[in-house]
Amino acid sequence: MEARIKAEMAKINAERKKKGQPARVLEQRHGVYSNANELGLKWPKGTNHPGHKPSHEIKDSDVSKYFRTLIDELYENDEKPVPSVNVVLFLAGDEELRKEWKIQLDKYVKFFRGKNRVIRGEDEIQSARSSKNTKN
Repeated sequence: MEARIKAEMAKINAERKKKGQPARVLEQRHGVYSNANELGLKWPKGTNHPGHKPSHEIKDSDVSKYFRTLIDELYENDEKPVPSVNVVLFLAGDEELRKEWKIQLDKYVKFFRGKNRVIRGEDEIQSARSSKNTKN
């Protein structure tokens, strides 16, 4: 397709040169795909861009249901203790933690009966190395 684009551009620019016009420039937004589209070139059968589909979106409720079933199958049906999941999230001092991300993190650890802690920047990492300021 790149060879076809170059040939088409050479033909267009030769015509423009005869008319005293400057060479045509393509937008180059998405490389070969947008260039071919801009020039009206058709791809040979079977070589179309695959697109960005399928896009799989899984609902939070479906994920929760899956893990609930998994926990029942692996632990509760055999009367084994269910493990908890704890999360320590290290962030740069100026890195943002959006409200919706914090809510998702809280839901995650709550579902697995765990705890979470957000540690920001080098100073908090230094103070977190020791357990003297930790409350249980």
